[in-house]
Amino acid sequence: MERMTRRTGPDGRATVDGSHVVRDGGNAGGDAVERLARFEDAVDELLAEQADATRQLERLRGEGRSKSVRFRELMGRKLTDQYLLVLLARHGI
Repeated sequence: MERMTRRTGPDGRATVDGSHVVRDGGNAGGDAVERLARFEDAVDELLAEQADATRQLERLRGEGRSKSVRFRELMGRKLTDQYLLVLLARHGI
């Protein structure tokens, strides 16, 4: 997913490059941009959780703990996160 927003300023408000919004002169902001930024933050968090779960699963496999409760919990989380990412990709997000 190409991120369209960036956080700026001391208050962390989101802005979007003018090429992503039809507007004359400079950047745009407002409630729509804030909503988009929160959404993109959630997708970034999902991707980070997916990478973390993969690392932990590999470690547990290496320790021979692929039948442990922790392994199964992580696998469930990874599959749930993967489903959400596939759903978003299906919608072009």
